[in-house]
Amino acid sequence: MTTPEGRVKAKVNKLLKNYEPFVYRFMPVQRGMGKPALDYYNCGNGWFFAVETKRGPNVKITPQQIETMNHVLAAGGEIFVIYDDESLNDLKVALEDRLTDNLAIGDQLDVFEDNPAWAVRARLQRLSAPPSSLQRYEPRD
Repeated sequence: MTTPEGRVKAKVNKLLKNYEPFVYRFMPVQRGMGKPALDYYNCGNGWFFAVETKRGPNVKITPQQIETMNHVLAAGGEIFVIYDDESLNDLKVALEDRLTDNLAIGDQLDVFEDNPAWAVRARLQRLSAPPSSLQRYEPRD
């Protein structure tokens, strides 16, 4: 049986899978050790973003999550809090803007079969600049 937050994560996984291999996705497994983490850490075309999923819009973000979000923002990343189809669509729009608009015409994916690791190299042209100002994450009430 899937939890409500698990259903949200399934939708995020499905969306991010559509952008492979141009988006690297990492979901840390928390076992109470190390630094607190958000649900997803991602990078696509030089754009770093993190995703925190919630089972609904009224679920509070913990102080540890807010601290982690502010670290990501201070490092130049972006944060998405996903809890329904509308907030998922915000991520989809950002992915489309940051990835499809930033790929130059003629970009291609080359797979080198002679490499034992089947290295995949994507030639991408970064057309976007890093954010010029940092903003602290403030959860919605």
